[in-house]
Amino acid sequence: IRATYCVPRKPNRKNALQIVVNGITYEKNIWAGYGFGSQYNWYFQANARGYAALALDRPGHGANPARPDPLRVIQPQLNVEIFRVIIRAAYGHSYGSSLGLMLAEQDPTAVDAYVLTGVSSAQNPAPVRDGTWLPAALFDPIRFQGVPLGYIVLVNQTQRTLAMYASGFDPAIAAYDFATQDTISNGEAGALVTKPATKYTRSLLVVTGDKDIFYCSPPMTAAQCEAILVKTRVDGDRIYWFEINKDLLNTILNGDL
Repeated sequence: IRATYCVPRKPNRKNALQIVVNGITYEKNIWAGYGFGSQYNWYFQANARGYAALALDRPGHGANPARPDPLRVIQPQLNVEIFRVIIRAAYGHSYGSSLGLMLAEQDPTAVDAYVLTGVSSAQNPAPVRDGTWLPAALFDPIRFQGVPLGYIVLVNQTQRTLAMYASGFDPAIAAYDFATQDTISNGEAGALVTKPATKYTRSLLVVTGDKDIFYCSPPMTAAQCEAILVKTRVDGDRIYWFEINKDLLNTILNGDL
């Protein structure tokens, strides 16, 4: 499993490690902000606050050289078992958050605290179902040379931008995102189901924007979206934020859960 591990020069969070897991069609480099500045760089922000950060490329994705069978091998449960071995504190994004919830349900004591973004107990499958997908090796034979046909990519840039971005974003980032996108396997696409972790009772922070097309799909109102996030709640101390702002980002990075 290929990973990026960044250690602060002056660690001040004893025995604390942030493990970050990306969403579908992304790989670990998204956490570095694609080189668009420190404001998008999770490693920079975490290290500046004394946290070590570890980003993993999920099996069959990113810099991992092996591309196992995309249907029979590359499925959510494989990721969960890998994370179970190494995780104590987890930060997830979208599909990475769904994997975190799976681990929290299956092994409630494996992780001390979760910060999950872009997730809820309600899903809108339309962006995935209605997107124009092709095997990665057919879409870009040079970049994805030798990759089994069960690894697929979204080939329409407009569809990807509408699905992944909203409000005031930098179009250059969206363009770079499309040009460097990773894949999703058939086994992952067939199991894109998010369920609440009813057995988990430790600290949890869920951050989902009101324009998230997968989990708070328009024309849903803010109140309706917030009601969905409340349904994602499980027992114990819980904080649910609705819209992301700088104060919230500082709260997450400083570990004030």
